[in-house]
Amino acid sequence: MPDKPRLFALLVGINKYQFIRPLTGCENDISRISQFLETHVAGTMDYHPLLLQKANATKTGIVEAFESHLIRKDQVDSDALQPGDVVLFYFSGHGAQEEAHPAFLRWEPNGYIETLACYDSDLDTGKNFLADKELRYLIHQVAQPGVELLTIFDCCHAGDNTRAPASKDLVERLAGQVQARDWKDFIFHKKVSPEYVTTAGLDQALPQGTHIQLAACDSYESAWEQTDVGGVFTTALLDALQKSAGDLSYLELKNRTRNAVRSSKVQNPQLYAAFGEKPSEKQLATDASNSRKMLFKTFLGGAIREKPIAAEVYFNTLEQRWELDKGAVYGVTTEWNGLPQSVLVTTTSNKAIEATVQAVFPGFSILEFKSNTEVSLKERYEALVPSLLFRLLPFTLSGDDQGLERFHQFAPTEVLLSQGLKIVSPKENPAYAILAEEDNFLLTLPGEEMSLIAPVEGYHQEAIEKLLSNLKAIRRWNFVKHLQNPALDNKLASNALGIELTWNGQILSADAEGAYQLGFDPSPTPSGEMKLQITNKSNIPLYIGAVYLSSTFGIASDQFWPQPYTVKLLDTQKNAFEGYTLQIEDFVLANNWPAELIYFKLIAGVTPFDLDLLDQEDLEEPVTRSGGAKRGLLRRTPNPQDWQTWLLPLHLINPNYKSLVIN
Repeated sequence: MPDKPRLFALLVGINKYQFIRPLTGCENDISRISQFLETHVAGTMDYHPLLLQKANATKTGIVEAFESHLIRKDQVDSDALQPGDVVLFYFSGHGAQEEAHPAFLRWEPNGYIETLACYDSDLDTGKNFLADKELRYLIHQVAQPGVELLTIFDCCHAGDNTRAPASKDLVERLAGQVQARDWKDFIFHKKVSPEYVTTAGLDQALPQGTHIQLAACDSYESAWEQTDVGGVFTTALLDALQKSAGDLSYLELKNRTRNAVRSSKVQNPQLYAAFGEKPSEKQLATDASNSRKMLFKTFLGGAIREKPIAAEVYFNTLEQRWELDKGAVYGVTTEWNGLPQSVLVTTTSNKAIEATVQAVFPGFSILEFKSNTEVSLKERYEALVPSLLFRLLPFTLSGDDQGLERFHQFAPTEVLLSQGLKIVSPKENPAYAILAEEDNFLLTLPGEEMSLIAPVEGYHQEAIEKLLSNLKAIRRWNFVKHLQNPALDNKLASNALGIELTWNGQILSADAEGAYQLGFDPSPTPSGEMKLQITNKSNIPLYIGAVYLSSTFGIASDQFWPQPYTVKLLDTQKNAFEGYTLQIEDFVLANNWPAELIYFKLIAGVTPFDLDLLDQEDLEEPVTRSGGAKRGLLRRTPNPQDWQTWLLPLHLINPNYKSLVIN
């Protein structure tokens, strides 16, 4: 094993092309990235860079460098990739769209695949573009167990729709569109046939390797560069990295980069994590938890570290106003405890100053500082928002005297209230109950005995801290479940979305309480096929996201749209659908629960927002206990603050449930 972890970096920047109009900042991008890595990474890692530019960055040159330097093809022993190694592929240049080969049309509803323009790419012939499916093929070969892989793209991935005019010093990094290629022009044509892709599916034919991806823009946007400086995205990325010396999680890095970019340009950087080789049929919460863990890793090889959600304040030069990067979907409000909500902003000199929330949108908020406040329009500041993800969680506490005494000792009332938790009486409609018995703390529903998650063992301080951590996770889960737009003037109607749920080929209707009852055939592992179709029935395009809420309080925002998207723009009168394999959890069967209850939370708005920072891992499953359980359209000008939510409760009926007869 090497003394230090190794970083193998392939940095590609192309200014001048053989057949495509030139750019000016791409070579500077990779020079700046390389300089940052030399300064901040080379001291702690064994750094191995390879830079490709100009005529060296042909398609063949990039693929061969990928194979020799990143995949380390034909290398043996210590020269081959090993657990602990970190691999980086960075591309700065033109992106393009290519008509999809018929074998890929099933996965490309717009009819195009995305490509990188290499030095010798030709728009007239469509030759020598590096397709996203080819990158998928290469990435899978790098993604070995224990190897961390990061890909970064500062180019247009699918963006032919620039939604706002650019400044005179900005250049679009979009080469154009090209015709579909022959299958033999894919680098994997000798190993994978189009027939195999069609019959086996994309995930089986071209498996997706574990990796993290940062991209400069969304699928419907373009990426821009500042003439003779570099990519707008790369500049913002480096600024965030340099200010933190690289000590940022990938989620933090994406958010800070996005804030800097979209506060001055119409361009939204994206973050995506893929874990392992996904099955052809999507299974809820199978790999989502592992993907979310990856996003909390520190940039380039850091250990996983859970951090509280932070809010950031920045000056939007396009709109000439101060903004907060969190909005209504994260709980930001204009009022808090009956008063205008104040946000505590920390300046670069570590001074705390206040700003007032003036208006709240789904994805961001508008702030106002006092006129004499000393803040720089060029800086971005961290902020504390009292209402962020806040929903008070009331619960009852009962049980043996020793357990109650220890709980109050280590979790007094003031500590509970500071974390949004409150002990109430059974008459005050508590959401949950804590039962202390036999040196365990059990979380149950009021009036029931079966613990919803694994009991917390012990009446000591560490156990009670774990219990409080569980309660805070449940509080966030309840926040998402009950999220709705409180505005009285919200004009996005509840019928703006058409929702159709199909179970094992049959369209289901919700019952009188709005829940869907999903029946299963008796089996040791009952499962079924669900399809969820969403239709935009309004007369305006809507940004739509879906959050999956598990029965053990996990939250996943990546369960509807194909990654890297948690929220996507759906045009008027268009529909989208996704299929899932649902299986009743083993603990439900083992504990003889009559049903498992999960939720989908749908959110739609007329302005952009994101959901990925809501995600959290499932809590530990309950242990098996004997005795079973006791639980039972006119077109209008849209208001940017219009948004709406829908909650879909799904009851997964246990076909193996045996009713208990009490004599």
